[in-house]
Amino acid sequence: MNRTKEQEFLIQNMISQIVSYIAEDKNILVEDALKSFFDTNISKKIEDVETGYYLESPSYVYEILKKEEGFMSVNEIIKKRKSIRKYEKGAVVTEEQIKTILEAGMLAPSACNSRPFQFIVVRNREKLEEIMKIHPYTQMLETASLAIIVCADLNLQNEISEGYFPEDCGAVTENMLLQATELELGTCWCGVYPKEDKVANFRKLFNLPENIVPFNVIAVGKPAEEFGSRGFYEEEKVTWID
Repeated sequence: MNRTKEQEFLIQNMISQIVSYIAEDKNILVEDALKSFFDTNISKKIEDVETGYYLESPSYVYEILKKEEGFMSVNEIIKKRKSIRKYEKGAVVTEEQIKTILEAGMLAPSACNSRPFQFIVVRNREKLEEIMKIHPYTQMLETASLAIIVCADLNLQNEISEGYFPEDCGAVTENMLLQATELELGTCWCGVYPKEDKVANFRKLFNLPENIVPFNVIAVGKPAEEFGSRGFYEEEKVTWID
């Protein structure tokens, strides 16, 4: 569609306003920011039609946002996520990015909202080397910027939620992986629980009490390989009951 310079300017201004919504509330979804903009500007659209000013559909504007601002939908993030095993050594992952990833994990559902999780953020290179010695499948930590160890705190479970910490920590972990992908950071989920030897070794390495169960190790860093999901939809694995 051909546009005048004025129309181009107004559309770019519209995008800037949507981006500002997101900057003000980092928890808002892009789709919700679009909806907020279109809901609050409906009268403006009607008033300005005769002057050549127009707003295109939310889906079209979203495509512009993706192209010019790098935004992704949840579905796109899910499809982009991949276990990354090659990282740019020495790349900086900021504390703000780490806290954003941790917050995403803490927003995950848990049985009875018991939130039975703890986190260990490891940036110390010597400690990362020790992790690689006790867990043979964490060798990507050689180049990753840090590791986050997700732990279950058994003392935070109640009678109803007792025993559900694997599900809780799994939900926490997936949230973190997806948030890291949105930040253009690579991750790799390396299991610890339920292997008793690995659990014991991590408890010893980090001096953890018996109520803390190391669940996994997540490598985090700037990827040195392409994103791209290896998963796919398989209809034969679905049972429909109508």
